[in-house]
Formats: sequence, structure tokens, C-alpha cells
Amino acid sequence: MYIAKWLTVTGQDRSKTFPSKKDAEAHLTKVQAAKLHGNEFDPAAGKMLFREAAALWLDDRKASLKATTYATHAERLAPTGECSKARHARLTYKGQPLRIDSSFGDYPLNKISHDDVQAWVNRLVASGRQPSSVRNLFFVVRQVLAWAVKTKKITNSPADHVQLPRVGSAAARPETDKAKPKGARESAPKRSRRRDDPARFLTAAQVAALDAATPWPYSVFVHIGAWTGLRPGEMIGLRVGDVYLSDEDAGESWLSVAESVAVLDGESVYLDPKTEGSVRDVPLTADTAARLRAYLAVHPDVHDPDAPLFPSFSAVPLRLPFMRKREPGTVPPSRLPAALRDAGAALREARHEDLPPAHRQAAALAYLSEDEAAARLILDWDVPLRLDAFRKTIWTPAVLRANRVARETAKPGTVPVTVPPGVTPYALRHTYASLSAAAGIKPLALSRRMGHAAVTMTMNVYAHLYRESAADDMAALGAMAMAVSATPTTHGANVIPLRG
Repeated sequence: MYIAKWLTVTGQDRSKTFPSKKDAEAHLTKVQAAKLHGNEFDPAAGKMLFREAAALWLDDRKASLKATTYATHAERLAPTGECSKARHARLTYKGQPLRIDSSFGDYPLNKISHDDVQAWVNRLVASGRQPSSVRNLFFVVRQVLAWAVKTKKITNSPADHVQLPRVGSAAARPETDKAKPKGARESAPKRSRRRDDPARFLTAAQVAALDAATPWPYSVFVHIGAWTGLRPGEMIGLRVGDVYLSDEDAGESWLSVAESVAVLDGESVYLDPKTEGSVRDVPLTADTAARLRAYLAVHPDVHDPDAPLFPSFSAVPLRLPFMRKREPGTVPPSRLPAALRDAGAALREARHEDLPPAHRQAAALAYLSEDEAAARLILDWDVPLRLDAFRKTIWTPAVLRANRVARETAKPGTVPVTVPPGVTPYALRHTYASLSAAAGIKPLALSRRMGHAAVTMTMNVYAHLYRESAADDMAALGAMAMAVSATPTTHGANVIPLRG
């Protein structure tokens, strides 16, 4: 046995045992070469656990990351604790973990191989995750391992040359969904991610139907979102002083976007918008200006420019007919349609036993009218709206309510104007882009109003909305062909005279 000994650049003694003198000398040669090139690293540093390295990397990036990005990375890297055990229990594939900490947290950095990272990515794809979600998770792991290389804890990153799913490709259907046991509840199908997905772009008629089915004041929220294209966080971040309304007879009206709201550690926080271009003034149509003018006329804090434009809320619990005990302050069965109070089939329909538990409340709320839904809301005008609460209590029931009303009121022989069930609040932003393109608004103007960093981003996402007419081009080409065929030629079959 031979022992190779050397000093690090910091003067620390290091040694390693080898079976032969040749191997020991070769190792010392490599150490000396690493010193000369400034690539010396401490093998013992590679024993650091991935979890510890991730915490150090995240701490290093805290000053340069946006607060929302930092919170997202922290959540992705966080271990599964008691409070999140139930929520993360399903994040496995064939018994193997999918979360980053569960997959790599207990492993030393120098024990993680390229095959380990590739196998983890393959499990994410096989579990049915969208390609963009897989790539986002992988990029976090890659940055942690790149930090380990930079700080000389490992010599190279095992995340290099990992094959990733292509964005835009269809997500793999998990094998567990291919053959469900008898009696198992069907889960809702995942929404398509294609560019022309109807769940991303609503028509003006669909916007109007959704607006009419949404309780006040959030019907104004829906209207403004569809006709200004603001991001949901920017909509929530609007204050009373951000609204500029001209005289009813002349002048322009606009919304001034300067802040966005995000939830960090359970609290709503005002932040800078997503990009520098996100700070902008968005012009309003005459109809939208009139809606805002009427809305501000009854806003209790209209004279406070810093007051949230859209209030937060709490909702009186809805008492369904099958609930045995009526809690104080709940809506009695008499407030529900008579059909839901009937026994037998109607009562089973009210239970919504065919739906997942998370969807039953929304389905029940959809049977309330717009006014009945508004009566349940207790508004807090001093606190900005919470998007998660809005989506669960207001948005999803409004989508179902709009479809129910459309089918009930549709005239025989006509197709009701319904809203795609999987539509999300962010679809209002896509809808604005679609309606603007249909109205002939140029891409550069649309880019500025949507707050994109560059017009190229607008074209990358919405270029398919700008369908240019080829009639004039084809007419010009056809005229050339007609001119050639009508002109006798003596130049030979391969020569075409050019005129004009």
C-alpha cells in the first residue's frame, strides 16, 4: 500500500491510500496539475449532502432572485414535513419519489451520478408531468450541482447532457391511469397545452356570459381582465389611484400598472411587476371605462388612492340539503333551488358523488344564482384579493354557473354559449391578446400593453393569432403567370422574359 500526501492551497494536509506506487504518483500528478490551473478541490467537500448544498445555493441566490422566484425555489427544494406529508404523498411513481429532496436530499454530492439524474427526469416524464414542469424542476437541480462545481465540491456536474422532454410535446400518460380498477373515480382530464387550446382564448360572447355569472364586485374583475390583458397578480395589485378615467364625452382612460401582489409565507405582499416593461399604462375601451366609473361610484374607499381596487372576502359557509346540522350563519336550504331540495335523484345530484371532493363545493355553488352567490360574500376593502380564494370560491363556480344558465336559457335549435370547464383566470390575459389580434391591433402595440419584455415574446406566444391574408400575394403571382402565358416567346423553353 502506498500513501500519497500533499498540501492544499490553504495549507491543509491531505492524504489518500493507493494499492500501487504508480497510482499514488498519478494522483499526485493530477493534484499538482489542478493546482497549476486553479482547479484544486477537496474530495472531502464532496461528501456534503445535496440538501445542505441546496440550502447554501439558495442562500447565495437570495439577493439576486425576485421574492416570488426565491419562494418557488424554496418550496421545490423543501423536505416533506408533517404538515405537507399528505399533500406530497401522491408525488411518487411506482414507489419511487419525485420531489427533489426526497430524490437527492440524503445523497452526498459525489455519489450522485448522471444516471441518477436522468432516471429521475424519466420518472417525472412517466408520471404524466407536463414537459415544462419537468424542465423547471430539473433546472433547479442543475443549478445546485453547478454551484457545487463552482465551489469545488465536485469536479463536474452529473446534470450535464441530461435528456429533457421537449416543450410542446404531449405529456406521457401515467401507467396507473391506463387501467383503473373497477369502481375507481375518474380524475378530471388534463387541459391541453396546444397554442390554439379553446380553454386559453375566450370569445367576446363567452366573456360576457362569464361576467354575467360572476357575483359583484368580481364581475368587474373578470371584465377588466379580459379587456386589458393584465396578469392576475397585476389585477390584484391595482389600487384606486391607479385608475384614470377621463370625462365621459372625451379623452382617454387607462390603468396604471406599477405593482403586483403575490402570497409569500401566507401573506399578500406588493412587489415590483414581472419585467421592466410591465410598468405601463393600459388604455381602456369606452365600455370598460364606464364599468369602472360605476364601480368606483360605490367603492367605499374611492378617496383613498392607496386602497385596493378589488377587495378580499370571506364566504358564509354553504349548507347543502344533505347536511344534517345547520351551523350558525350558513345559508339555509330555502335559499337553494327547489329541485335541490327534492328527495331521490335530485338529492344525489346535490351530493355530486360522481365528482372528486375538491370539485363538489364548486358544483354546489354553481346552482346558486349570481345574487345568491354575492349574498354569501363578506367583503374586506382594506385587504387585496387572494387569487387562490378567488379561483376556488368565485371563479370555478362562475364558470359552471355560466354553462348551466346558458343551457337552460338556450333557444331550441341553437348552440348555447358555454365556457370551457378547464378555463383559468390567466385565460383572461390570453383572451385579451386574441381579441386584440382580431381587432387588428399591431403586435408592437399589443406587446407594450401586455407588458412583455420584447415584441419577440409576443410573437412567440401569439403569432398564430395574426393570420395574414395571402389573397394579394397570390393575385400578384397569378398575374405574372398570366402575362407569361399570354406573351409569345422566341427565347426558348427555359427563358422567361421579364416585363415591367
